Amino acid sequence: MDRYILPAVGKLPVRQVDAATLDAFYPHLRIRGGKDGRPPNASTVHEVHAVLAAGTIELDIGALGRSRG
Repeated sequence: MDRYILPAVGKLPVRQVDAATLDAFYPHLRIRGGKDGRPPNASTVHEVHAVLAAGTIELDIGALGRSRG
């Protein structure tokens, strides 16, 4: 995922990666986010989404734990 996620959002603090950031990321990924600036295949886009979704769930769980105090 270093090839797909980190170049696009890796420099942002985790708390700044929100729905709007990801909404802007996916079209870029689908159009020219693959090898040599070509579109990646559908399974790659799905894998990237799965990684981002899993990370979002982990962040939400962590935030819940901190809010309970």
